[in-house]
Amino acid sequence: PETSLSYGKFIANYDTSHLSTEFETTQPEDTTETTKPQARSKELDDIYKRAIALYFQSDYDKAFILLLSNIHTFEDNKDGAAVELYGDIYYRLKLPDIAMKYWVKAKEFGGTSDKIDQKIASGKIN
Repeated sequence: PETSLSYGKFIANYDTSHLSTEFETTQPEDTTETTKPQARSKELDDIYKRAIALYFQSDYDKAFILLLSNIHTFEDNKDGAAVELYGDIYYRLKLPDIAMKYWVKAKEFGGTSDKIDQKIASGKIN
């Protein structure tokens, strides 16, 4: 419960004002793939916010389905917060091994909650 509150505060305070309305494409000079998170489109930001709302209503199935249809886009854009939420949903659906995979990936992307290290270390939402 305490972790959910912390995560909820993180999500509630997540500043989306810097997000552009179109995807940014960053091409480093050496043409290798960048590891910097890219901005979400307004549409993806809305999907993310709806998934968060469903998650906090304990409607994990609907949140999962909503994110599932867009997870590759979130991954392609290295959106750590969305990928962390995906892991949280897998955990709530009693699939901790898959949750761990997404938590680790979310940490690599950055932009996660302050609880990501605890989730990875314990294998659960504390």
